[in-house]
Amino acid sequence: MSGGADRYDAVAALSERLVVAAGTGDLELLGRLVEDWDATTAALPAVPGPDAGPALTRAAAAHAQLGVLLRAARDRVGDELARGAAGRRTAVGYGAGASAQAAVGVVAEHRA
Repeated sequence: MSGGADRYDAVAALSERLVVAAGTGDLELLGRLVEDWDATTAALPAVPGPDAGPALTRAAAAHAQLGVLLRAARDRVGDELARGAAGRRTAVGYGAGASAQAAVGVVAEHRA
């Protein structure tokens, strides 16, 4: 295998490690690997050689998996933020009711 193909194999291996880091939620490792990715891919030639194909195919497959994992993580964080915002609105609503009740000194009862 030529030196050029070895560099693409390194990109594919980094891609696969990114998938593992994202899948396990290891954000520290993920950050380091992204930095490694940037440095490694910056050193690649603009046009890959013909022997880079298999490694690029592996990298593309891992990149697709990484996209799925990161979108799922983003969606989970969004759901958690939405639940937190709903909880805050509920707490504020109850707090406003208690403040209004204290200000008037009257307790309203609900009778069905």
